[in-house]
Amino acid sequence: MPQRFLIIVNPKSGLLHGVDLAVQAGSFFKSKGIDCTFYETRRSGDAGQRVQRSDLNTFDGVCAVGGDGTVHEVVNGIMNREDHLIVPVGVLPAGTGNALLSHLDQLDLQIALSRIVANDVRKIDLMKIQSNGRTEFSFNMVGWGMMAAGNRTAEQLRILGKLRYHAAALKEIICNPSYRAELTIDRGSLLGPFAFVTACKTVYVGNGMKLAPRADLTDGLMDVLVVRNPSRFQLLSVFRKVFTGDHLQLPELTYRKASYLSLKPIDSTFLNIDGELSQSTGFEIQVMPAVLPLLN
Repeated sequence: MPQRFLIIVNPKSGLLHGVDLAVQAGSFFKSKGIDCTFYETRRSGDAGQRVQRSDLNTFDGVCAVGGDGTVHEVVNGIMNREDHLIVPVGVLPAGTGNALLSHLDQLDLQIALSRIVANDVRKIDLMKIQSNGRTEFSFNMVGWGMMAAGNRTAEQLRILGKLRYHAAALKEIICNPSYRAELTIDRGSLLGPFAFVTACKTVYVGNGMKLAPRADLTDGLMDVLVVRNPSRFQLLSVFRKVFTGDHLQLPELTYRKASYLSLKPIDSTFLNIDGELSQSTGFEIQVMPAVLPLLN
C-alpha cells in the first residue's frame, strides 16, 4: 500500500513561503508514490486542533510545513489526542528559526524531504511542562525570564525577519531585568534573582543561537542554562558567544543536564515554550524519553 501523509501548512510562518514549499513537497511526494492530504491553517492553534481531531488511523504520518510554532502545535495535537494514537512526525523548513531542523542539519528542503521518505523513524524525547493547570509538550526549549521577554519583543519585530531575534536580545541586554524565583533542578535548589532560566532539547534556539551545544534529542535529559543577576557586560558576553557555543565557558552561566526542573516566581511572569508565549505563576518540567516518532 502507498504511504499517506497529512500535511499541515502554515501560510504565515517565517517569510510566508509555507505554501510554496508545500507545493514543492507535494510534487516530490507524488513522484515517490506517496499520497498527501493538505490542510492550510487559518489561525493560531488551528494546526494543533486539526491534528488532535483528525482520524490519523488513515495516515502513516503528519508533516508540518512551518516554523517552530507550527511544529509545537502539531506535536501537542498528537500528544493530547483522546485515543493516545501517536503517529510519526515530519518537519519541512518554512519558519524563521527552524530550531529542530537546524539541530538535525536539515535546513535544505530537499535533504529534509529525502529524510522523510526514507522512513527511518526514530523516537525523540519531549519535555512535559505543567503550568497554571495546563500540560504542554516541548521538543525545543522552555525559556523563562529574558528568554520569554525577548521572545515577546521579537514577535513585535517580525518586520525585521531573522534579525528580530538579535534586535530583541540586544534590547533585553540594555534593559538588564532581573527576575526573582526559587529554582529546583533535580534535587538541588537555587534562589534568584535570575536573568534567565532555560531548558533545551535541541542545540539551537531562535535564529541560529547555539544555546545548548551539548543537547541531545535522545539522551533522556534536558540541558538547563541559568544566568544569575549578571551585569550588562556579562550578558553581552553571553550574547556574543552564543552563536558559536563558546558561552559555556563564561563564569556567570551555569549549564547542566537534568531530568526535572521546577520554578516558582515571586511574581506572575511569561513562559516561552518553543517560541509560544503564555503567562505563568510557576511551572514544572519533566523529560519524557523516546516518546515521539520523528521522520526526519
